[in-house]
Amino acid sequence: MMMPITLSQPAGTHCGPALYIFQDLPTAQQQRLCQQEFVRKVKPDHLFYMPGDAASTVYLILEGQVQLYRMTLSGKKILITNRSAGDLFGEMAVLEEKERNTFAQAIEKSMVIAMHASKLRALMMQEPKVAMRVMTVMGDRLSNSEKRLEEIAFQSIASRLAALLLQMAEPTPVAPTVCGYTHRDLAEILGTYRETTTQTLNEFKMRGLIAIGRKRIELLNIYALQALVKA
Repeated sequence: MMMPITLSQPAGTHCGPALYIFQDLPTAQQQRLCQQEFVRKVKPDHLFYMPGDAASTVYLILEGQVQLYRMTLSGKKILITNRSAGDLFGEMAVLEEKERNTFAQAIEKSMVIAMHASKLRALMMQEPKVAMRVMTVMGDRLSNSEKRLEEIAFQSIASRLAALLLQMAEPTPVAPTVCGYTHRDLAEILGTYRETTTQTLNEFKMRGLIAIGRKRIELLNIYALQALVKA
């Protein structure tokens, strides 16, 4: 089984980007917490843990992105979510779960703080605002999981893909745009096949709803995409 990373490097004098669960604490207290922990720089594709590994550590991302996913028995990858700088992952260890049930893998050069779950639980007891932040994260992720299950059960691929594009798009001078995702990435988020996702995207393009570039999708007709979501 994949073991948690070995910590070997002091975190230095700051936390990098504001860590969500610590953001209600005074800056000096945030920095003291970070100085007491250790960081690890990892390369792309580094595997932090996998299903069956002991769940004893919570990870806080200072730089980079981490992908959480599962694998089906047939070897199909199901993307759960991506975590980025300022966020945390592996938080279910706070509930004293015995084993991991997902993979956690860096998708670019990353730097994380690893905090033992018992230490975070103690901090949550001392600082109610930290406890509320952690519980908010858990609640949001549970809600998102339930929403995705509902979409899979009741919505078509076209409706789900339109909703995903609208959710992920960022404003640009030209049009709202989804950047940095391949067709395979989108398929993994939706829990479907890449070929199905590519076919649906091409249909959107033919109807004038989107423009497709390399890891770039411009949303040209927001109202039509919204109508697809409601269909």
